[in-house]
Amino acid sequence: MRVARRPVFLAAWTWLYMVVMLAPVLLLIRISLNPGFSTTELDGFTLRNYRSVLEDPQMLDALVQSLTLAILTMAIATPLGCGLALGLTRWPGRLSTAAGVLTVLPLALPQTVVATGFFLLVWKVFTPLPFDSPSQLLAHVTLALPVVAIVVRLRLLSIGREPEEMAMDLGASEGQVLFRVLLPLLSPAILAAAAIAFVVSLDNFVLSQWLCIPSDCRTVPMVLYGARVPFPPFAALASVTMVCSLAALGVASWAWVRLRPR
Repeated sequence: MRVARRPVFLAAWTWLYMVVMLAPVLLLIRISLNPGFSTTELDGFTLRNYRSVLEDPQMLDALVQSLTLAILTMAIATPLGCGLALGLTRWPGRLSTAAGVLTVLPLALPQTVVATGFFLLVWKVFTPLPFDSPSQLLAHVTLALPVVAIVVRLRLLSIGREPEEMAMDLGASEGQVLFRVLLPLLSPAILAAAAIAFVVSLDNFVLSQWLCIPSDCRTVPMVLYGARVPFPPFAALASVTMVCSLAALGVASWAWVRLRPR
């Protein structure tokens, strides 16, 4: 009898988790479609709030700033993380383990601690660097780089050294092994890691807040946090950001399924 009840319990727990997870998201989307300015009285559907995101300078600038930081973070952290993963995987000895622990340190520490450290670093060391978009980009890349390294390194460990050794036995050079063997095999993990880096930057609040002094570097999380109450226009802005995140993860999932069999 116990064996028969376990699947039912697991299924019920899974559905409960799905409901708890999706309920706030669905409520946010519903509020974003509300024609009124109330978050409690829902009296219809309209896309006016989404148009207001494009018409309001504050929200549009925040959306552009968030997308710009996310795209640049993805473009910078992905190749650096791939190189770091290759170096850590192919670096024998105990120093590789220590370096791997230091690599994931930004993820293990609270973001308030990391943000405080970056604030002091820009203030005391990188003095030419302004508390603006460059400082935010540096912090976002530092936070996203270990994520990329972990994903790509796991893929490297699952592949093993056999494909490289076979290619080198057939006369391939190190460059040919890298570009014609490793990178095609790593491409699903690289795309997935790039999507995660995009989402990590797009959703970040603490680092962006601490490293932004002028108002022209405010991101979407900063604007939403300043609003406090998710009025329909701000709910529409949050929904647009959520769609961007889901689109990036969707592309990564599609690429993973398409490229993994190869």
